[in-house]
Amino acid sequence: MTNTHEYSKMDSPNSDYSAHPAHPAHPVIDSHCHLDSFDDLNAVIERAKLNNVSKIVTIGTQINDYARLRAICEQYADRCYMTIGVHPDNVSTLDERTLEETFAHITDDRVIGIGEIGLDYREHPDIDVKTCQQKAFESQLSIAQTHRKPVYIHTRNAIADTIEIASRFPDVRGVFHCFCEGLDIARKVLDLGYCISLSGIVTFRNAPLVHDIARFVPLDRLLVETDAPYLAPSPHRGKRNEPAYVRLVAEGIANLRGVPSDVICEQTTANFYELFPLAQNYSQ
Repeated sequence: MTNTHEYSKMDSPNSDYSAHPAHPAHPVIDSHCHLDSFDDLNAVIERAKLNNVSKIVTIGTQINDYARLRAICEQYADRCYMTIGVHPDNVSTLDERTLEETFAHITDDRVIGIGEIGLDYREHPDIDVKTCQQKAFESQLSIAQTHRKPVYIHTRNAIADTIEIASRFPDVRGVFHCFCEGLDIARKVLDLGYCISLSGIVTFRNAPLVHDIARFVPLDRLLVETDAPYLAPSPHRGKRNEPAYVRLVAEGIANLRGVPSDVICEQTTANFYELFPLAQNYSQ
């Protein structure tokens, strides 16, 4: 999830969008989006199907997201997984009781990971808020370690602290989502054993840092995502994003690396199932 809203609620869904390309070949997975943000979810899922988006992960961000996200997974059982976790913007009321409630269903096999969790200092420079976020991040990493669940990490204006805290949990695997840091940071993330996920930002002409990351990250450590409804890729930038557009993210990476887009789709799909083994239960 991002606080940089790339669309406004006045923007209409892209109802004329059906499929891109016309006959998508290899399936692709949207590893990170927020399906609970859509009030036209049937149409959104249908457009994802037309684009051969085989699986979609809807990400938890708030205390007690489980019931709402689980209902989505039940409705679209052939296509959707979920995570549970509390985004750093939402941890101010997280305590022992609400933490226990949030993760009460951690053993549900539709819950393939924990997240999105992490640190976000952009809107919260106050030291007390930072301390609160750090404690919540540590608590959720500890739960991930106990239950052997991969994590989705969100970090903004807080990369040094994020890496330092993550390094305290060497047995935890996961992904740094919507990665926008430089090559030196990417190396540190990879050295920790994490994957890196790229969003629609990789298709923006004015994102050379992310372009460098797309060329640099080993193919077997890469995932793709939309972070929908935020950060729609070009040529839909500024409008509402949706899972169907994850293929445009894969195409953007392919263009930067000089390989066919099916190579990116195939490898990121394999990477996803390797990182999230519970998803194999529903891979057919």
